[in-house]
Amino acid sequence: FEVLYKVVGKNTRAFSHLRPGAQMTALGPLGRGFWLPAADEELEVLLVAGGIGNAAFPLLLQEAAERRQQCSLFFGGRSRGDLTLLDWFSEHCAEVIPVTEDGSLGATGLVTGPLAARLDRPSDTPRIVLSCGPQPMLKAVADLCLERGLPCQIAMEETMACGFGVCLGCVVRQAQPATEFDTYVRVCTEGPVFDAREIIL
Repeated sequence: FEVLYKVVGKNTRAFSHLRPGAQMTALGPLGRGFWLPAADEELEVLLVAGGIGNAAFPLLLQEAAERRQQCSLFFGGRSRGDLTLLDWFSEHCAEVIPVTEDGSLGATGLVTGPLAARLDRPSDTPRIVLSCGPQPMLKAVADLCLERGLPCQIAMEETMACGFGVCLGCVVRQAQPATEFDTYVRVCTEGPVFDAREIIL
């Protein structure tokens, strides 16, 4: 069991100072993860990760390998140092396309650039896009897929205060609520992975 995290504030900084043998409690897994279509369906699986958003994919890659479905990873970050576990993903993906904003590794720019180029390339194989990362990236990826009528799943990164759907601190707006009392869904229980058509980013 491993945890991938980035030091961004006082809590993750305190987490980074823990020593081997320290005891902690963990709650999880929570909610719904990524899902793949039927195992016998030929499929082009495109993963899109921003920074430590790649932490959402190892278990999915394990399931895909059992189904003999290969995945390609579009991996974006501000610089080379943001592309963690690159060697591991290179071993477990059919291909890894690194993209950095400063050009220190791979293509220069945003990860959505190479992704859009791939999506615009004709293919006889059905495609699905699975994405995890910062919300602006998720919105851009979802928009690219929705514009092209491609299935897309996005893993939302929201603060989950309770993890049981009680506090309503992690809600996101539904795209097509059934009633006025169904405007929002909880990331911790209905998510964190959603079909891009289900929610409004």
